[in-house]
Amino acid sequence: MNISKRLKESVKNILDEWDPIGVYDEATQLKDEYDGYIYHICRLIFENSDIIKIETYLNEITKVNMGLLINELNNKKYARKIFDLRNI
Repeated sequence: MNISKRLKESVKNILDEWDPIGVYDEATQLKDEYDGYIYHICRLIFENSDIIKIETYLNEITKVNMGLLINELNNKKYARKIFDLRNI
């Protein structure tokens, strides 16, 4: 899978905005907190995953990886933004 720099940057920007643990800060060193999820999300885009599948992945990250309560409305909002990247 050949992921364009533009797509990776777009996904990164969305994840930084999503920021479920509230650590992203442009001025700090925490600019890469969510970078580990970029490849999998790009793969979901390449597989033409629907919004529900993307939202499910965001829910999994939130609950399993971060141990946080799931904010369904927020994850749905960002799943939509990620889904809309499929035409980049």
